[in-house]
Amino acid sequence: MRKWLILCIFVLLGGCHSPQQSGFIKALEELQVPIKVMEEKEKSIFTQDLNGEKPKTYLLNDKLLSVYTFDQSKDRSKARQQFYEKTASQNVVSYELYEQNTMLIFYVHEQNLNVTVPYDEQIRKALTQLGEDEE
Repeated sequence: MRKWLILCIFVLLGGCHSPQQSGFIKALEELQVPIKVMEEKEKSIFTQDLNGEKPKTYLLNDKLLSVYTFDQSKDRSKARQQFYEKTASQNVVSYELYEQNTMLIFYVHEQNLNVTVPYDEQIRKALTQLGEDEE
């Protein structure tokens, strides 16, 4: 009983990610993408609460990758709309938005919009693999 209680506390306090999010991160690692968990979450428009969810944040090649996981895809869509409304009048840095099932992902690459986004191909491939795994 005591072990069970300790495990429950660990899970609640640990903020573990969803299996989908874990699968995405694992797929990126398998594709040799340099990604690591951010120890201290930076405060930005890309790390705000969206539709009641906080993102799990990573550094991908020293750039912010925010991964939100929702219960349903309609919650993800609502969060995306919320983000667009909050940033409509702001001048935000260059980012790429990805959506897969219940995940909403922002990769804040800060690149010129006329150049290829670093790791875009690998991110898309990881999301495709994740989608195939769930079928």
